[in-house]
Order: sequence, then structure tokens, then C-alpha cells
Amino acid sequence: MVRQARALRTHDLIVDAAASEFLQRGFALANLQRVADRTGLTKGALYGHFQSKQALADALVAHLEEVLAEVLTTATQAADGTPVRLSRLVTAVAEQIEADARVRAGLRLVLEEGWNSGEAPQVLENIRGIAKQLAVHADQPEPAADLAVVVLLGAWVNSCWPDAAHLVRRVDDIRQLIPVLSGTEW
Repeated sequence: MVRQARALRTHDLIVDAAASEFLQRGFALANLQRVADRTGLTKGALYGHFQSKQALADALVAHLEEVLAEVLTTATQAADGTPVRLSRLVTAVAEQIEADARVRAGLRLVLEEGWNSGEAPQVLENIRGIAKQLAVHADQPEPAADLAVVVLLGAWVNSCWPDAAHLVRRVDDIRQLIPVLSGTEW
């Protein structure tokens, strides 16, 4: 039991170190030796937990997907009106990005993959799909869903994206400007 607990702590230590590495350098420039150095492990010990850089990236993306699935499920259960529901969705996702380096790293990885492939990452499609579902009673649900994703990602990128400090506040500031810019409420 002690050995298993220690292995889980080591696993978490590696994933956290990988999150920092991917956030700072992206997938292409990330280096497993630096991940090992951050943990104090040998590279061989790191390989005992993860067989490749891709396996580490996959673990971070899986964490992102798991966290966002929970947030998106909660968002669909809210009973408020469309603007409030969309605002809560964007804020809830921003809170997770701000609070969790693993989520930020996973998001960076899926965005990089999307930029490289020319296809929208599934995670963003999921957020957009839920936003569209929440905006079903809006005059234009598709643009409302797009706006929710743009506000979220725009605030993150504009916040010097690796650390996402104060992302929730930035999202809220942008959200409050939307009525001013459009002459309508959001």
C-alpha cells in the first residue's frame, strides 16, 4: 500500500512537472529531461511512469477533457436565462483554467494540435456545443456560442497564457463590455 501511494505521488509529480514544461515550451520544444529534472527523478524513472512525451501530453489532455466534461455537464443543468447561463459557463471554464496548471497545459496542447492540423480541437467544439445549447433561446445561438468561446480564449491568450493569472476577472471585464459594444445584453 505504501509503495502504491508513493507511485501515485510520483505520477502526480511527473504530470505537474510536464504541465509546467508544456506550458512554457509547447509540445514541440518540451523536453523529457527537463521534466525529469523538475521532479528530481532520472529520465529512466520517468519512463517507468510514461513511455513517451506523447503519453504525458495525452495524460494532460485527458485531464482537461475530464474537468471540462464536469463543468459542461453542470452548465447544462442550470435553470437561469440564456445570458446568465452563458456567462456562468464561460466563468466556470475560466475558473478551471485559472486554477489548474494541468488544465492550462492540456488546453495549450489541444490548441497547438488544432493550429497544426487546421481543425478545431474537440474540446473547443464541446464548449461551443454546450454554449449553443444554452443559447438556444437567443436570437442567434451560433454567434452567441462563438462569442462565448472567443471571450474565454481571447482573455486567456491576452493574459500571457501560461499562467492565466486573473483570467476570471478578465473574462468578466470583457463580458461586461459586450453590451456596450453591441448595444445589447449578454
